[in-house]
Amino acid sequence: MLDSQPGTDRLLETLAGDSCEYCETGTLERGTYKGNQAVICASCGVPGVQVW
Repeated sequence: MLDSQPGTDRLLETLAGDSCEYCETGTLERGTYKGNQAVICASCGVPGVQVW
């Protein structure tokens, strides 16, 4: 994972566990998307938020 700042970590941790807005069954998890820190849906793979 990329180096992060405290505000970014806090944002991503806050969003992790939220429901995905794009599919009915997904939950957001911390990860990376196209090399950026993100929360990504575990079911459909769509990023809820990415930070670069």
